[in-house]
Amino acid sequence: MTIIGLNPEPAPPPRMSGKVRPLDPERDYTPRGQFHRRLLSALSHQVSTSGRTQHELAAEVGIHRSTLGSLRVMEGKRFRLDRLLDLAPKLGLTVELTTYPATGLK
Repeated sequence: MTIIGLNPEPAPPPRMSGKVRPLDPERDYTPRGQFHRRLLSALSHQVSTSGRTQHELAAEVGIHRSTLGSLRVMEGKRFRLDRLLDLAPKLGLTVELTTYPATGLK
């Protein structure tokens, strides 16, 4: 997976009110889970480094402000992978996927 268009500034750590929330509550270590976490991290970075308030960014890209807030703090359980893929271009990212045929399947 390649993600193109990330903002150059480093993303600050998500602000959490003393609680440590797992990125993916199911601890999905499959390729799908890894892809989900990586894409969520890239979207969080975009929101955090946009240089605009969540209200301004929400109005600009047509996403509800609470959705941007959830992306910023990386609430992974709130977003299915297809929703993250839909949000990526709205936040300036291009996601390139390369697939290979499965081996050993009959």
